[in-house]
Amino acid sequence: MRLTLMRQDDSSPGGLERRRLRHVAGTTKSRRGAATVMALLFVMLFGAVVASMAVSSTGNVKSAATQLRAVGAMAAAETGLAVARDRLAEAAGRFVLAEAEIDGARGAALWNGDSAAVGQHRVTYPAPSGFTEAGSPAGIAAALVNHHNADRNIMSGHGMPANASITARPAGISATDLDGAGWVQTPAVLVEAPGAGSSAKAAFRVTYAPLASGDKVRVMVEGLALNKAGKPIFSRTISQDFELKRRVEHVVVSPSRVLLGKNARLEGDAAIGFDQVSVKHGSPLVSTSDFMGLDPALDNALNDFNNALIAADVDHDGRLRALHPVEGPAIPSGLTDYDGDGQPDAAFADATGDGFVDGFDMFINFYDQDGDGRIKLAADLSAGTPAENDGGSPEFTAASGTLDYDLAMMLDGAFPDRNRNGVSGYNDLDADGQYDPRYDEPADYDSRNSSYADVVLGWRDGYLDVMDRAAKIAGTVMFKTTDTAWTDQARDFGEFMGGNVVPRKGERPVLFGASQDRLPLVDEASFDATEAALQTAADGDPFWQQVADQLGISFADIAAWDYDSNSADPAAPFFGPLLPDRDLDGLPDNHGRAHFEPSPYTDTNLFNDWYYRPVFRNMVFRDVVIPQGLNALFENCQFIGVTHIRVEEANSHVLWSGYGKLAMDLSSGLPRPVGRYELFGDTADENSASGPPVLPDSALPPNQMIRLRWDYEAGGPNALDKGDVPGPFVSLVDNYNDLPDALVINGKRYNDTRELSNNIRFHDSLFVGSVITDAPARYEPVRNKLQFTGATRFSEVHPQSPGDPAMNPDAADGALIASTSLMAPHFSVDLGSVNAPAAQDIRLRGAVVAGVIDIRGKARVDGAVLATYDPQPGFGPLRDHRGDAFGNPALFNVSLGYFGDEHADLEGLDVASLPVLNGRRVAGWELNGEKFAADDNPGNGATPIYFNGYGRVEIVHDPDFTPPPGIWLPVSAEPVAGSYSEGQQ
Repeated sequence: MRLTLMRQDDSSPGGLERRRLRHVAGTTKSRRGAATVMALLFVMLFGAVVASMAVSSTGNVKSAATQLRAVGAMAAAETGLAVARDRLAEAAGRFVLAEAEIDGARGAALWNGDSAAVGQHRVTYPAPSGFTEAGSPAGIAAALVNHHNADRNIMSGHGMPANASITARPAGISATDLDGAGWVQTPAVLVEAPGAGSSAKAAFRVTYAPLASGDKVRVMVEGLALNKAGKPIFSRTISQDFELKRRVEHVVVSPSRVLLGKNARLEGDAAIGFDQVSVKHGSPLVSTSDFMGLDPALDNALNDFNNALIAADVDHDGRLRALHPVEGPAIPSGLTDYDGDGQPDAAFADATGDGFVDGFDMFINFYDQDGDGRIKLAADLSAGTPAENDGGSPEFTAASGTLDYDLAMMLDGAFPDRNRNGVSGYNDLDADGQYDPRYDEPADYDSRNSSYADVVLGWRDGYLDVMDRAAKIAGTVMFKTTDTAWTDQARDFGEFMGGNVVPRKGERPVLFGASQDRLPLVDEASFDATEAALQTAADGDPFWQQVADQLGISFADIAAWDYDSNSADPAAPFFGPLLPDRDLDGLPDNHGRAHFEPSPYTDTNLFNDWYYRPVFRNMVFRDVVIPQGLNALFENCQFIGVTHIRVEEANSHVLWSGYGKLAMDLSSGLPRPVGRYELFGDTADENSASGPPVLPDSALPPNQMIRLRWDYEAGGPNALDKGDVPGPFVSLVDNYNDLPDALVINGKRYNDTRELSNNIRFHDSLFVGSVITDAPARYEPVRNKLQFTGATRFSEVHPQSPGDPAMNPDAADGALIASTSLMAPHFSVDLGSVNAPAAQDIRLRGAVVAGVIDIRGKARVDGAVLATYDPQPGFGPLRDHRGDAFGNPALFNVSLGYFGDEHADLEGLDVASLPVLNGRRVAGWELNGEKFAADDNPGNGATPIYFNGYGRVEIVHDPDFTPPPGIWLPVSAEPVAGSYSEGQQ
């Protein structure tokens, strides 16, 4: 807009000035108008922006509030799922089954409480969580209802149910995979109780819906966000499926002590029920270092470190945390010169960089010569691995100390599935039980980068370093005893933790005072008649018929067979009979030829009885039942399918292990029933071969029993009577009538329980299948014992004849065989030996069951080891002839790996003191088939038995194996992989 002054003649003298003024005036007014307009425009613009920001802010606030509600609802749902998962696991675990498998029908019966359809089961009571119930629940669904109805922080109103109940499938839900009945609907639970003047903000409610398959349950959780009035205004739903299983949760379950020796490791949780810590050697667990004995300098450093553990290991994991306020300062300084080179060794540095210092770090620090944080193995151990051609020098060699091949192989080959893709292993072409990278190929091949994925991550790469994740126990150790009870006996836990414990993320390394639901210990009541499923699988020809067939004779001709009847061909089937004692001289009638040996059969003189044995050699048995009382030696035999060993199950007589005991007669060099008196447990005379010695009255201690174990005149005036006391001595025994009666079974009196038991040794034999036994009522290790010595092997498929049906188990028995390689409840079992031969390869699967078990040499169990014997004074072998408590319960234990005499293992070897011959240590001498101690060379053409190494024992938990029938185990609820989902189901 332009403003103009009054018009005048511009040509007049003042016109120019007026024109100038008009121009100035017009220009000036025009600029002022533009500024006003611009100001107005900016006001309008700013107003619009403010308005937009206000609208946007309001929207963001609302969106933020919505997001907070969504997050709160989702968090409540996740909390509810965690609660539901735990409660489902607890409810399922209250039901204990002896049946082998939870199929659809049994799963549905368990859920709904149909006892008749479940089969043999029992319900644990009361509930582990301790809530009050009106009665024992009939099924898992009822147990869940009881648990949820014990909740107190219930959300009321708003259409939510006030109590948990079992209903039909809600209306409007149509799903073919969900059952129409048995749904458990629960009330909503507030995530947190509202405080004074405030209200709860979130809640969750759970629905358990059984799937139509019967063996699975879908857990659906609705998370609710609440307003100030407590009304749900936002929800999120998540779900996950769970499968009902009967499984073993631990890698070792034992009511007795557990000894974890050198070169032995556990991969999984261990449950130890031994709590008699007041007795001598009463520590429930003894775990030795794998790195002791390699070099004296390293031993000294390890001893110093162990002292630090005793003083400062607050979480009992056998490690010290560098940044922990208590453990860190206790780590030795590392300034000590252990190897004598004049320089500090830095022995206690964290070589693996994981924040912990343990024996593996010290091992690496000691042998790592080039400072690269790892140890290169000896040439023959690294051949074919990435370490072979790296240009570096081997560091763990014979020249560097005692080369422990088995330790190196165990550490480098542990945790084979390094990338956790579910695939691992190798083709063991030479069946030697170890990976040879020069000839075999790992199964886990990564085609994307043309590499063996697990090897790239350190598995059998020829190095020992951080990628090997060395752990003595990879899991949690659960003790029935309390920490206080243990340490009150002046037995600090750290004194027995020579190896480290590395638990899973979020778990504790050690749990003291574990409840029974965390320690599912098995005992003689854990076995039921359902074990007949395994026993009936041993349906081959009778034992003696199979023997006769291989000898090429008839069954009737076996009675006339003699040692001289055998073929001269050393590879031919061989039978060395054991004749009865018809002349009543206490010896088998063919004692001049019969094989005899001590039991247990070890390299030392530690044994508790002698056995004459029939010998079977080079034979193949299929689905065979070994008769009661055979007590045989099987050499180089093969057992295909299921091998069932029979014994008398009613073995509770107080003198069960005493009846029939033999002692060595020094005059004849033969074991025989020598007259033997026991005074206060000591042998007074065991050398008389002609009969019981006559003791003067002065030798008879007052008020003490004198027991003669054997009588030479069977049926005569000295016939054994109560308490195994001969007639002439009855008057000398106080309280004679209080002694136990004679052993009578089915109307027959027995003076020798060998006839009723089975003490068997398998040597250099192959088992393609499973070994099972009857379940005797009591653990009597002298009579019921199995020993697997030499190059014993177990396999599911015949290593030499994998495609031959005659040399492999029946296909119908495959599931049973996969469930257990060895089930020998209440038996004493020795797997391997202290000095295992190089060819030994014991590989077991599934549940390995024994009363007490020793596993030595080279052995691996993929499954779980279950011990059944709970050593209690006054029961089984822990009682004297009167039935009174006797002996030390701590002397019965599950022993895994190598223990030397420095650990008070009388069956062990003091390797450092063994004599050296031809550059190798000699563990013993063999002469005429018998072994002698290695104190000196006995001469006479004896063959040296060389020390073959400490061996390695690995017990690895397999969560997927189905336990065999006959073991009472709790039901578990396992998440189904890939079943987690968000949204309404």
